[in-house]
Amino acid sequence: MQLQKKSKWQLCPGGTVSLGFGPSIETGAGSMKTASQTLTMGASVGTSVAMNKTVNLLPFASAGLGYTRLSAKLNGASDSETDTYLLLGVGAGIQLTPSFVVRPSLSLAAASELIDDTVFSLGFTFALPR
Repeated sequence: MQLQKKSKWQLCPGGTVSLGFGPSIETGAGSMKTASQTLTMGASVGTSVAMNKTVNLLPFASAGLGYTRLSAKLNGASDSETDTYLLLGVGAGIQLTPSFVVRPSLSLAAASELIDDTVFSLGFTFALPR
């Protein structure tokens, strides 16, 4: 979505749902089963900068809210812990062809107690033919 008419900057809302099952951990009292659920909602702002005739740089920044729930169950007894935190991110995609983008990024989970605070990621995007 364009921020203003004729603006090169665009806003992209987004969200994720992540479900984790496991691992099962063997203890002296039996097998403890673990699980996690993570929900995120936020938005990114970015633009496209032409580097040459075939390569574009796609810088962006993002902000969002994350929620994680971790749970463990052992012999019928269970416990869980939750965490809500602010997600901040920056990165720059490199559009090598109209249908292929390499996207390194760095994200920070501010005030998080259950997940890693800083994550570097490298994504690859392939557009499907129409």
